[in-house]
Amino acid sequence: MVDYPWANVKRLDMPGPAREPKPKPKPKPRPRPRDQWTTIQDYFERDNERRFQLEGLHGKGGQGCVYKVKYTPVAENAVSRFLVVKIADPSTATKFDVNLVWKEKRFMETYRGCKHVVRLSLGPDDPLAPAKDELGWAWLYMENLENGTLFDFQYKMEQRSSPLENALLWLLFLCAIRGCIALEYPWDNRDENETMRRSLPQPTGLVHADLHCGNVMFGSWLDDPEHDILPVMKILDFGLSYIQPSGGLETGMQRNQEDVGILMAGVITGEYYSKYVSAEIEIDISKFGGATNVLAPAARLLGDAEMGDSDPYPYLKCAETEQYCGTNPK
Repeated sequence: MVDYPWANVKRLDMPGPAREPKPKPKPKPRPRPRDQWTTIQDYFERDNERRFQLEGLHGKGGQGCVYKVKYTPVAENAVSRFLVVKIADPSTATKFDVNLVWKEKRFMETYRGCKHVVRLSLGPDDPLAPAKDELGWAWLYMENLENGTLFDFQYKMEQRSSPLENALLWLLFLCAIRGCIALEYPWDNRDENETMRRSLPQPTGLVHADLHCGNVMFGSWLDDPEHDILPVMKILDFGLSYIQPSGGLETGMQRNQEDVGILMAGVITGEYYSKYVSAEIEIDISKFGGATNVLAPAARLLGDAEMGDSDPYPYLKCAETEQYCGTNPK
């Protein structure tokens, strides 16, 4: 039985014949919204252990502001680490935005143990806890991904005179597709790469729905072959995510895979400032376990041989380009 969001809402009593309307009570005056920075500092100072220190504004997103925080655990010889906190404030955002942040936090709880998805941080004893009732805030703490977004990476690469090497493209693709696998089949092993070659849990059906170069970020350098040239790249920002119902034409994983293919196409063509679009052509991905003639928006990457187009990116290995294009064949 489908659990609709309105399933537990009681049926409204109809008003019947018109009556003299009752006078509406006067609304209580809303407190003037305080400066958010000062308010966060006030909450942090209530912590007797002084574990939290506000470092700076990390950025602004669709649902609210993101701040960098220095966190020092209460332990002898404890090592401080940086976190980021995302806050939606109903005095500066909408109630819808506040609900999106709570929804995002619930989704992220599922992916705490995944290597290529940003991780939630902290648990109990949160000094911001009173802000939910006192101010109506929604917030979440995340690990600090210190090496910037894919957008930043592409901007820097644009300054080079030569295109991205095949090895770099392949490593970016591996991180993105491993993150895609994690979204569908989350597991609790932060030290191993996500792969389909394991016992898979029940699929989540989650569609990220906002996978672009600003919503994937580079974290730390890791001691493994896939992350010694580039730091690990992780998927974040689940504010627009939703669960794809089973039994449809596409699964959640297929939707995410298509977005990964479009993401990679944008990296190859240098379109980090807008979404890659292209005409569809038939491609053969049978060497990757797919069909021999599938439609994919790949005309700008492979050229259309039937129309006499030359290879627009001859420096790329053809097999890898075809795999990017065929990530989610139609």
